[in-house]
Amino acid sequence: MANLYSFAESEGANIFIVRNGERSLEAWRAGGFIAIGWSKARNLDTEVDWYKFKEVIRLAYETDWGPVTPQSLALQASSAFQFIREIAIGDLVLVPVPGAFLAAKVLSPAYYSEEAMEDDAWRHTVEWLTIDPCPRSHCSNALQRRLKVRQTCVNVKDLRPEIIEALNRTQPVSFNDVVLSRAYEPVASALLSAINDQQLEDLVAQLAQTSGAKAVRAAKNSRDPGDVDVLATYELGIGNEESTIKVAYQVKQHDGKTGVTGVMQLIERMEADSEIVRGCIVTTSEQLDDEAKKLADENDIVVITKRGLVEWILMSGLKLLRTSL
Repeated sequence: MANLYSFAESEGANIFIVRNGERSLEAWRAGGFIAIGWSKARNLDTEVDWYKFKEVIRLAYETDWGPVTPQSLALQASSAFQFIREIAIGDLVLVPVPGAFLAAKVLSPAYYSEEAMEDDAWRHTVEWLTIDPCPRSHCSNALQRRLKVRQTCVNVKDLRPEIIEALNRTQPVSFNDVVLSRAYEPVASALLSAINDQQLEDLVAQLAQTSGAKAVRAAKNSRDPGDVDVLATYELGIGNEESTIKVAYQVKQHDGKTGVTGVMQLIERMEADSEIVRGCIVTTSEQLDDEAKKLADENDIVVITKRGLVEWILMSGLKLLRTSL
Protein backbone atom coordinates (compact mmCIF):
# COMPACT_ATOMS: atom_id res chain seq x y z
CA MET A 1 0.00 0.00 0.00
CA ALA A 2 1.33 3.45 -0.92
CA ASN A 3 2.35 5.72 1.93
CA LEU A 4 0.20 8.83 1.48
CA TYR A 5 2.28 10.74 4.00
CA SER A 6 5.80 9.96 2.76
CA PHE A 7 6.19 13.55 1.51
CA ALA A 8 5.68 14.84 5.06
CA GLU A 9 8.39 12.59 6.50
CA SER A 10 11.04 14.81 4.90
CA GLU A 11 12.57 17.54 7.05
CA GLY A 12 11.95 19.89 4.14
CA ALA A 13 8.19 19.74 4.55
CA ASN A 14 6.49 21.81 7.21
CA ILE A 15 3.38 20.67 9.07
CA PHE A 16 0.70 23.12 10.17
CA ILE A 17 -2.51 22.97 12.13
CA VAL A 18 -5.18 25.16 10.52
CA ARG A 19 -8.27 25.58 12.66
CA ASN A 20 -11.61 25.72 10.89
CA GLY A 21 -13.52 27.49 13.66
CA GLU A 22 -17.11 28.17 12.66
CA ARG A 23 -16.42 28.11 8.93
CA SER A 24 -17.81 25.45 6.64
CA LEU A 25 -15.50 22.45 6.63
CA GLU A 26 -17.84 20.79 4.16
CA ALA A 27 -17.11 23.58 1.68
CA TRP A 28 -13.38 23.19 2.25
CA ARG A 29 -13.50 19.47 1.49
CA ALA A 30 -15.85 19.82 -1.48
CA GLY A 31 -13.82 22.68 -2.96
CA GLY A 32 -10.40 21.15 -2.29
CA PHE A 33 -9.05 24.04 -0.24
CA ILE A 34 -8.25 25.29 3.24
CA ALA A 35 -8.92 28.87 4.21
CA ILE A 36 -8.43 31.63 6.74
CA GLY A 37 -10.14 34.98 7.31
CA TRP A 38 -8.84 38.54 6.71
CA SER A 39 -10.95 39.05 3.58
CA LYS A 40 -10.64 42.84 3.94
CA ALA A 41 -6.83 42.67 3.75
CA ARG A 42 -6.42 42.02 0.05
CA ASN A 43 -2.68 42.63 -0.38
CA LEU A 44 -1.21 40.37 2.27
CA ASP A 45 0.52 38.12 -0.26
CA THR A 46 2.64 41.03 -1.50
CA GLU A 47 4.17 41.80 1.90
CA VAL A 48 7.11 39.61 2.96
CA ASP A 49 8.15 41.97 5.76
CA TRP A 50 6.49 41.10 9.08
CA TYR A 51 6.08 44.70 10.20
CA LYS A 52 4.54 45.83 6.90
CA PHE A 53 2.32 42.74 6.93
CA LYS A 54 0.91 43.74 10.32
CA GLU A 55 0.33 47.28 9.08
CA VAL A 56 -1.75 46.05 6.12
CA ILE A 57 -4.02 44.20 8.55
CA ARG A 58 -4.23 47.16 10.94
CA LEU A 59 -5.26 49.56 8.19
CA ALA A 60 -7.75 47.10 6.66
CA TYR A 61 -9.55 46.63 9.99
CA GLU A 62 -9.00 50.02 11.56
CA THR A 63 -12.66 51.00 11.37
CA ASP A 64 -13.74 47.66 12.86
CA TRP A 65 -11.17 47.53 15.68
CA GLY A 66 -10.41 51.10 16.57
CA PRO A 67 -7.15 51.58 18.48
CA VAL A 68 -5.22 48.34 18.96
CA THR A 69 -2.10 47.57 21.01
CA PRO A 70 1.05 46.30 19.27
CA GLN A 71 0.79 43.05 21.26
CA SER A 72 -2.80 42.47 20.22
CA LEU A 73 -2.02 43.27 16.57
CA ALA A 74 0.92 40.84 16.56
CA LEU A 75 -1.24 38.09 18.03
CA GLN A 76 -3.99 38.70 15.50
CA ALA A 77 -1.61 38.83 12.54
CA SER A 78 0.68 35.91 13.40
CA SER A 79 -1.71 33.20 12.19
CA ALA A 80 -2.39 35.06 8.95
CA PHE A 81 1.35 35.51 8.35
CA GLN A 82 2.03 31.80 8.81
CA PHE A 83 -0.90 30.79 6.61
CA ILE A 84 -0.04 33.16 3.74
CA ARG A 85 3.75 33.53 3.92
CA GLU A 86 4.96 30.22 5.46
CA ILE A 87 2.64 27.44 4.26
CA ALA A 88 4.11 26.20 0.99
CA ILE A 89 3.42 23.64 -1.72
CA GLY A 90 4.17 20.14 -0.39
CA ASP A 91 3.44 20.95 3.25
CA LEU A 92 1.06 18.87 5.36
CA VAL A 93 -1.93 20.53 7.03
CA LEU A 94 -3.98 19.13 9.90
CA VAL A 95 -7.52 20.42 10.45
CA PRO A 96 -8.96 19.62 13.91
CA VAL A 97 -12.53 18.34 14.12
CA PRO A 98 -14.34 17.13 17.26
CA GLY A 99 -12.40 14.15 18.64
CA ALA A 100 -10.19 13.83 15.55
CA PHE A 101 -8.39 15.67 12.77
CA LEU A 102 -8.24 15.66 8.97
CA ALA A 103 -5.07 15.83 6.88
CA ALA A 104 -4.35 17.50 3.54
CA LYS A 105 -1.38 18.10 1.24
CA VAL A 106 -0.86 21.69 0.10
CA LEU A 107 -0.91 22.07 -3.70
CA SER A 108 -0.73 25.85 -4.20
CA PRO A 109 0.63 29.08 -2.73
CA ALA A 110 -1.82 31.22 -0.81
CA TYR A 111 -4.28 33.09 -3.01
CA TYR A 112 -7.20 35.50 -2.58
CA SER A 113 -10.55 34.09 -3.74
CA GLU A 114 -12.98 36.61 -5.21
CA GLU A 115 -15.74 33.97 -5.02
CA ALA A 116 -15.55 33.56 -1.24
CA MET A 117 -19.02 33.74 0.30
CA GLU A 118 -17.76 33.90 3.89
CA ASP A 119 -14.74 35.43 5.60
CA ASP A 120 -12.45 32.78 4.11
CA ALA A 121 -11.00 34.50 1.06
CA TRP A 122 -7.36 33.59 1.74
CA ARG A 123 -6.89 29.99 0.61
CA HIS A 124 -4.55 27.19 -0.37
CA THR A 125 -5.59 24.48 -2.82
CA VAL A 126 -5.11 21.09 -1.16
CA GLU A 127 -5.50 17.37 -1.71
CA TRP A 128 -7.47 15.87 1.16
CA LEU A 129 -5.70 12.70 2.31
CA THR A 130 -8.12 11.48 4.97
CA ILE A 131 -11.56 10.18 4.09
CA ASP A 132 -12.32 9.35 7.70
CA PRO A 133 -10.88 11.67 10.37
CA CYS A 134 -7.88 10.39 12.34
CA PRO A 135 -9.11 9.84 15.95
CA ARG A 136 -7.31 11.74 18.67
CA SER A 137 -6.98 8.45 20.53
CA HIS A 138 -4.34 7.61 17.91
CA CYS A 139 -2.30 10.66 18.95
CA SER A 140 0.40 11.06 21.57
CA ASN A 141 -0.35 13.34 24.54
CA ALA A 142 1.86 16.05 23.04
CA LEU A 143 -0.05 16.01 19.76
CA GLN A 144 -3.43 15.96 21.49
CA ARG A 145 -2.46 19.05 23.48
CA ARG A 146 -1.27 20.85 20.34
CA LEU A 147 -4.54 20.09 18.53
CA LYS A 148 -6.32 22.03 21.29
CA VAL A 149 -4.31 25.22 20.76
CA ARG A 150 -6.66 28.07 19.87
CA GLN A 151 -4.40 29.74 17.27
CA THR A 152 -5.89 29.62 13.78
CA CYS A 153 -2.61 28.53 12.17
CA VAL A 154 0.44 27.09 13.93
CA ASN A 155 3.56 25.23 12.80
CA VAL A 156 3.84 21.78 14.44
CA LYS A 157 6.77 20.26 12.54
CA ASP A 158 8.48 19.51 15.88
CA LEU A 159 5.85 16.77 16.31
CA ARG A 160 6.53 15.22 12.89
CA PRO A 161 7.19 11.63 14.17
CA GLU A 162 4.08 11.67 16.39
CA ILE A 163 1.92 13.03 13.54
CA ILE A 164 3.11 10.47 10.98
CA GLU A 165 2.63 7.68 13.52
CA ALA A 166 -0.91 8.84 14.36
CA LEU A 167 -1.90 8.99 10.68
CA ASN A 168 -0.65 5.44 10.08
CA ARG A 169 -2.05 3.84 13.23
CA THR A 170 -4.97 1.42 13.08
CA GLN A 171 -5.46 1.19 16.85
CA PRO A 172 -5.46 3.73 19.70
CA VAL A 173 -2.17 4.51 21.41
CA SER A 174 -1.56 2.34 24.47
CA PHE A 175 1.07 2.43 27.19
CA ASN A 176 2.26 -1.06 26.25
CA ASP A 177 2.66 -0.15 22.56
CA VAL A 178 4.78 2.90 23.39
CA VAL A 179 7.00 0.96 25.78
CA LEU A 180 7.48 -1.90 23.30
CA SER A 181 8.35 0.37 20.38
CA ARG A 182 10.77 2.59 22.28
CA ALA A 183 12.46 -0.06 24.40
CA TYR A 184 12.92 -2.73 21.75
CA GLU A 185 16.33 -1.73 20.35
CA PRO A 186 18.20 -1.25 23.67
CA VAL A 187 16.83 -4.52 25.07
CA ALA A 188 17.68 -6.41 21.86
CA SER A 189 21.20 -5.02 21.91
CA ALA A 190 21.69 -5.94 25.57
CA LEU A 191 20.71 -9.55 24.87
CA LEU A 192 23.88 -9.91 22.79
CA SER A 193 26.29 -7.61 24.63
CA ALA A 194 25.43 -7.65 28.33
CA ILE A 195 24.43 -11.23 29.13
CA ASN A 196 26.20 -14.60 28.83
CA ASP A 197 24.73 -18.00 27.96
CA GLN A 198 23.97 -19.04 31.54
CA GLN A 199 22.41 -15.68 32.38
CA LEU A 200 20.21 -15.95 29.31
CA GLU A 201 19.02 -19.36 30.48
CA ASP A 202 18.28 -17.91 33.93
CA LEU A 203 16.34 -15.08 32.26
CA VAL A 204 14.18 -17.53 30.29
CA ALA A 205 13.47 -19.47 33.51
CA GLN A 206 12.39 -16.23 35.20
CA LEU A 207 10.17 -15.33 32.24
CA ALA A 208 8.49 -18.75 32.41
CA GLN A 209 7.87 -18.15 36.11
CA THR A 210 6.06 -14.87 35.37
CA SER A 211 3.58 -16.91 33.29
CA GLY A 212 2.80 -19.16 36.25
CA ALA A 213 5.31 -21.98 35.88
CA LYS A 214 7.80 -23.49 38.27
CA ALA A 215 10.93 -23.18 36.16
CA VAL A 216 14.54 -24.23 36.72
CA ARG A 217 17.65 -24.57 34.62
CA ALA A 218 18.07 -28.18 33.58
CA ALA A 219 21.00 -30.17 34.95
CA LYS A 220 23.89 -30.31 32.50
CA ASN A 221 25.20 -33.69 33.65
CA SER A 222 22.12 -35.62 32.58
CA ARG A 223 22.75 -38.84 30.68
CA ASP A 224 19.49 -38.47 28.79
CA PRO A 225 19.86 -37.98 25.04
CA GLY A 226 19.50 -34.55 23.51
CA ASP A 227 19.63 -31.36 25.53
CA VAL A 228 17.39 -28.76 27.15
CA ASP A 229 18.32 -25.66 29.11
CA VAL A 230 15.18 -24.84 31.10
CA LEU A 231 12.33 -27.03 32.34
CA ALA A 232 9.07 -25.32 33.25
CA THR A 233 6.20 -27.08 35.00
CA TYR A 234 2.66 -25.72 34.92
CA GLU A 235 0.12 -26.97 37.45
CA LEU A 236 -3.37 -26.87 35.98
CA GLY A 237 -6.69 -27.48 37.66
CA ILE A 238 -9.50 -28.72 35.42
CA GLY A 239 -12.64 -29.16 37.50
CA ASN A 240 -11.62 -31.42 40.38
CA GLU A 241 -8.72 -32.85 38.40
CA GLU A 242 -5.16 -31.64 38.65
CA SER A 243 -2.79 -31.84 35.71
CA THR A 244 0.90 -31.10 35.25
CA ILE A 245 2.33 -29.82 31.98
CA LYS A 246 6.08 -29.81 31.46
CA VAL A 247 7.62 -27.53 28.84
CA ALA A 248 11.26 -27.79 27.76
CA TYR A 249 13.20 -24.75 26.52
CA GLN A 250 16.35 -24.83 24.39
CA VAL A 251 18.04 -21.42 24.70
CA LYS A 252 20.50 -20.11 22.10
CA GLN A 253 22.45 -16.86 22.14
CA HIS A 254 23.11 -16.35 18.45
CA ASP A 255 23.73 -13.33 16.23
CA GLY A 256 22.50 -14.26 12.77
CA LYS A 257 20.48 -17.40 12.07
CA THR A 258 20.00 -20.32 14.47
CA GLY A 259 20.70 -23.71 12.90
CA VAL A 260 19.15 -27.13 13.17
CA THR A 261 21.33 -28.51 16.02
CA GLY A 262 19.34 -26.99 18.87
CA VAL A 263 16.04 -28.16 17.40
CA MET A 264 17.36 -31.71 17.02
CA GLN A 265 18.66 -31.74 20.61
CA LEU A 266 15.30 -30.59 21.91
CA ILE A 267 13.39 -33.22 19.93
CA GLU A 268 15.71 -35.99 21.16
CA ARG A 269 15.12 -35.00 24.79
CA MET A 270 11.37 -34.81 24.30
CA GLU A 271 11.34 -38.30 22.78
CA ALA A 272 13.30 -39.64 25.78
CA ASP A 273 11.14 -37.89 28.43
CA SER A 274 7.44 -38.62 28.04
CA GLU A 275 6.55 -36.01 30.68
CA ILE A 276 7.62 -33.19 28.35
CA VAL A 277 4.54 -32.24 26.37
CA ARG A 278 5.84 -29.14 24.57
CA GLY A 279 9.18 -27.85 23.35
CA CYS A 280 10.31 -24.30 22.69
CA ILE A 281 13.39 -22.87 20.99
CA VAL A 282 14.34 -19.43 22.36
CA THR A 283 17.04 -17.60 20.41
CA THR A 284 18.50 -14.11 20.22
CA SER A 285 18.87 -14.47 16.45
CA GLU A 286 16.47 -12.87 14.01
CA GLN A 287 15.32 -16.23 12.64
CA LEU A 288 15.98 -19.95 12.25
CA ASP A 289 17.59 -21.19 9.07
CA ASP A 290 15.31 -23.01 6.62
CA GLU A 291 16.23 -26.53 7.76
CA ALA A 292 15.73 -25.68 11.45
CA LYS A 293 12.42 -23.94 10.76
CA LYS A 294 11.15 -26.92 8.75
CA LEU A 295 12.12 -29.37 11.52
CA ALA A 296 10.51 -27.18 14.20
CA ASP A 297 7.27 -26.93 12.22
CA GLU A 298 7.14 -30.69 11.62
CA ASN A 299 7.53 -31.39 15.36
CA ASP A 300 5.25 -28.63 16.65
CA ILE A 301 8.14 -26.81 18.33
CA VAL A 302 7.38 -23.25 19.47
CA VAL A 303 9.96 -20.78 18.10
CA ILE A 304 10.72 -17.52 19.92
CA THR A 305 13.26 -15.40 18.03
CA LYS A 306 14.79 -12.09 19.11
CA ARG A 307 11.71 -9.93 18.59
CA GLY A 308 9.47 -12.37 20.43
CA LEU A 309 11.99 -12.68 23.27
CA VAL A 310 12.28 -8.90 23.67
CA GLU A 311 8.49 -8.55 23.70
CA TRP A 312 8.26 -11.38 26.26
CA ILE A 313 10.75 -9.57 28.49
CA LEU A 314 8.97 -6.23 28.18
CA MET A 315 5.45 -7.61 28.52
CA SER A 316 6.46 -9.60 31.60
CA GLY A 317 7.81 -6.39 33.11
CA LEU A 318 4.64 -4.54 32.25
CA LYS A 319 2.59 -7.33 33.83
CA LEU A 320 4.58 -7.03 37.03
CA LEU A 321 4.23 -3.24 36.91
CA ARG A 322 0.46 -3.49 36.42
CA THR A 323 0.03 -5.78 39.43
CA SER A 324 2.06 -3.44 41.62
CA LEU A 325 0.03 -0.33 40.84
